[in-house]
Amino acid sequence: PMLTEQGHSRTVTAAVAGLIGIFSITGRVISGFSIDRVHARYVGGFFSILPAAACILILIGVNSIFTWQIAAIAIGLALGAEDDVLSYCTTRFFGFRSYGVLFGIFAAILTIGAGVGPLIGGFLYDSIGSYRPLVMAVAAASILSSLIFLTLGPYPAALSSKAAAD
Repeated sequence: PMLTEQGHSRTVTAAVAGLIGIFSITGRVISGFSIDRVHARYVGGFFSILPAAACILILIGVNSIFTWQIAAIAIGLALGAEDDVLSYCTTRFFGFRSYGVLFGIFAAILTIGAGVGPLIGGFLYDSIGSYRPLVMAVAAASILSSLIFLTLGPYPAALSSKAAAD
C-alpha cells in the first residue's frame, strides 16, 4: 500500500515485495554461515539493524523504485536471519533443557507481532492518513533489538561446554 499510494503500479509493488521473499532465504543462509564464524551477538545486532535502515530510507521519502528495492532487500535479510539467530542464541545462553519452552515463547511473540503489526498499521493509516508513525516505531524497535543483541555477553561457559559434549 505504501508504494501504490505513491503512484507505483501493482506490478512494480509486487516485484518489490518479491525481493523480501528472495532475500529472506538469502538472509537465512548468510546468518547461518556467519554464526558459524562470528559471535551471534554481532550477527544478531547486524541483521536487527537492517529494518531500521530500511525505515530510514522510507522516511527520507525518495520515491524511487531503487530505494524501495534496497529497503525490501534489507527487510528480507532481517526476516531470514531472525529465527536462526534467535534459535542459536536460545541454545547458547539458556541451554537445551529450556529450549522448547523459551523458543516457543520467542516464536509466539514474533508471530503475534507479525499478526498485529499490519492491523496497527491499517488502523493508524485509517486514523491519521499516514504510515509514518508506524515506520518510525519499527525503526526504533529495530535499533533497540540491535542494541540488545550487541550487549549480550560471551556464551555461558557451563552451557557452552555442556552443549559441546552433547
